[in-house]
Amino acid sequence: MHVDEFGFGEANLILCLKHEHLAATPAVSCTVFIDADGYLECDLAPGDCVVFDGALTPHGRMPLGAGERVILVGFGFGFRARDQAPRTVAHLPPAPL
Repeated sequence: MHVDEFGFGEANLILCLKHEHLAATPAVSCTVFIDADGYLECDLAPGDCVVFDGALTPHGRMPLGAGERVILVGFGFGFRARDQAPRTVAHLPPAPL
């Protein structure tokens, strides 16, 4: 799990290009976010994407299982807001749905 530095990943987009796994696999890896309610697992299928604030939302990826392949493309869009005051840990955005 990590958060991006301010100015690098305030707006992040993760797009799933491929996600293959064995049918008999009991669990597959997911993109994971942490919010006030705990962990949110996003099992992205090919063509699915998620957009979130990477500088304030802890995010990461679970380890791949045996025979699993995932291709993700991530884009980070940074900007320097004039007023960083609203971007504090006291005002965390919700994890993406």
